[in-house]
Amino acid sequence: MKYTINEKPITLLVVLIGVSVITIILPKNTYFLPNFLYLWLPQAIIFSLLLILKLRLAVIAGSSIVLTISVLYYWIFIKDAMA
Repeated sequence: MKYTINEKPITLLVVLIGVSVITIILPKNTYFLPNFLYLWLPQAIIFSLLLILKLRLAVIAGSSIVLTISVLYYWIFIKDAMA
């Protein structure tokens, strides 16, 4: 099926927003890289599986939005639990 909308820039934008949200919410200390990998590596694995399955880029964009929201909820939960 041929789609008229180019999904590549939208997908790249949404994935970059997800990466930037993770880098913004993480503390900038010596544990930045392990924490970044802890939060973003599962997303990268899911994105690579979706690419291997050759799904549409809109599916990857949607999963990036959902995973970014879940990371934000996790951050809010940890922030409230530590207070």
